[in-house]
Amino acid sequence: MRKSLLLILVLFMMVFCACAVADTEYALEPCAGKISINETNYIVLTPENLDDHQDLLSSPAISKTKEELLADWEENHVLLQAWTKKMDACLEVRVYVDEDSTHYFDLEQQTRQTRNEYLKLHQGSGKYAKEGFTILKPEWKKQKYGGNFLKFEYKRTVGEATWRGVARKSIRNGYTVFLDYKVFDRLPRRTDEDNLNKIANTLVFETKDPGEAAIQSAAAIDAGNADTISVDLTSVLQVTVEPPLVTNTGIFTVEGRATPGASIIGVAQRLANFSTQNFPMEVPKSGNFKLKFTLPEEGVWNITLTLEINGVRVLETYSSENVTQYYKSLLPISMTSEIPEILTSDELTVSGVTDKGVTVQCLVSCGSATVLEKTIRTNGTGVFKFKVPTTLEGDYDIVLAFQKKGLDNKRLEYKTTRQLTEQDTRDRSATKAIHPAYNTLVKKLDTYAGKYMVYTAHVVSVEQSGDQWIILAALKKNKDKYSNYLVYSADHDPGLEAGSKVKIYGTCEGVGHQYQSEEDVVSYPCFIFSFYE
Repeated sequence: MRKSLLLILVLFMMVFCACAVADTEYALEPCAGKISINETNYIVLTPENLDDHQDLLSSPAISKTKEELLADWEENHVLLQAWTKKMDACLEVRVYVDEDSTHYFDLEQQTRQTRNEYLKLHQGSGKYAKEGFTILKPEWKKQKYGGNFLKFEYKRTVGEATWRGVARKSIRNGYTVFLDYKVFDRLPRRTDEDNLNKIANTLVFETKDPGEAAIQSAAAIDAGNADTISVDLTSVLQVTVEPPLVTNTGIFTVEGRATPGASIIGVAQRLANFSTQNFPMEVPKSGNFKLKFTLPEEGVWNITLTLEINGVRVLETYSSENVTQYYKSLLPISMTSEIPEILTSDELTVSGVTDKGVTVQCLVSCGSATVLEKTIRTNGTGVFKFKVPTTLEGDYDIVLAFQKKGLDNKRLEYKTTRQLTEQDTRDRSATKAIHPAYNTLVKKLDTYAGKYMVYTAHVVSVEQSGDQWIILAALKKNKDKYSNYLVYSADHDPGLEAGSKVKIYGTCEGVGHQYQSEEDVVSYPCFIFSFYE
């Protein structure tokens, strides 16, 4: 008995040690990060171990020499790749400096408003659409140790190549960190998202001070080693509340973050006569600053901020992209929501801030259809918000009309377009899908022709027949025996695997499909395959 217990204990320790060894930690040196990957599930390629994986490099999935792969990695800032054993998916870890990382430096140290500003860059027909990305529903997800990362599914086309994947993306310590889980010859599955999430949950970062470089430069000046500072100001000064475009009081606050102990000099310059007003302050220990401006007279003003660190003025100066108009008759309006060129959800929030007691009317139409016609009156906060339904596909015209006694009326107009993504089509299909009982389906098969249906089924087999794929599925399974069969036909490889249990969506053809079983020719309800999850 004791020997048996000892043997069990030894075996347990062997399994435990094998599992412990399986997780290997990799340094993401540029951004002071670390990531761990379970090497029982993945084959990890790094610049240092390519000689050990020549068979992998020559496989159809990669088909590159070591030199070609290294050149590709260097160009795309790839630190490592982790391939599944089936070679049907690959996690690519990229760390690089780009325009976004220079501007935001570290999204974990930014406000939620700033993070959402970054998220919007990944929506619609923005900058990443121009790089071939179609990004589906990006949203923030807080990873276990690594902080907030964008989570999304995507399709990307570059030249004649198209592939899909799931991703995690953020900016940490001045670098964009991109975990790109690519899949090949199939659609992404929920298991791909789960696998990526497990790895993303191992991310760990050191936290760096964004103003550290500037402080070191200032110290060098104090030591007589230099006479000027030249640093990227966005690394040491981040404005979160911009100067207003219009004001009827001339009093407003600019807010943001800067290096603690630094001095900020706010400068307001009137464009008509170039007269200036200075508004200095010292940044508190928290790094968060609020700088109050009081404009002395009506006119059009340019607002700038200059930074001093350790008594030395930083040469670069923050400047608002738009001037501030100050006239007592103006109705100030600040939009807090963005109206994108392309709508990607079934609802759009139109919101902003104006004076109290303002009548705000929102008129929205899509083609000849009136989508929304609503009027509100702002309370003491001046906040207005409209929820606009955008389920219709087409071009939208949005008009906001503002009115208050004693002030000039204001009218804002926007145009945008709703385009249904592949995921939108799936979601809408899922809501209208029906699933009658199998016996009812068989008895009334002809009456269900053209109906959209969903069934949770066991995949028995997937076979290619000419230019079609035939999927045999079963609603019931008892040990190794299947029953209540369904047949789906697809014009592309559906990516289904025999033995899996999934939800399958399809359109009923209203007829039986002649299927050759081991014993005889049988007839099962037939569907045109749509997708699965």
